[in-house]
Amino acid sequence: TRLAALMAAVLCCAPVYALKPGDAVDPAVLTRLKIDPDKVTVVDFFAEWCLSCRKELPLISAVHGRANAKKVDFVGVDTDESIQVAEAFQKEMRAKGALSFRVVNDPGQELVNAFKPKGYPALYVVHGGKVVKEHLGAMPNVDKLIEQDLKALGLH
Repeated sequence: TRLAALMAAVLCCAPVYALKPGDAVDPAVLTRLKIDPDKVTVVDFFAEWCLSCRKELPLISAVHGRANAKKVDFVGVDTDESIQVAEAFQKEMRAKGALSFRVVNDPGQELVNAFKPKGYPALYVVHGGKVVKEHLGAMPNVDKLIEQDLKALGLH
């Protein structure tokens, strides 16, 4: 039991690191996000309260509409703690044509805690179970950045 207590203390107090390019994504997270290992997946973390997210979602959706669905997938992660707020926000954005890709709700923050982004919006490009690119914070040209990422991976 002494060893168990020591291990618990180490795990509890270990530094928290954000995922960065080259890092593997937890297989349980890949499953929850329904990430196809044969596709490049753009994972976008957003929330209703995030003004920059509201600006970026239409740009990301535009890239989604142009991307080759056989090779590239997009998934949003709505991190609002209230499912009602999350669903109302998604409905609002879809009605405006500003949200075209599938979304996984993360009210318990399990997914956001797995990636630990250092700010919002947070966008990750995942391929082969690993983060290959990240874009953190407000980016007025996020669509161009995603297209550059996909082109660098031979996909756009």
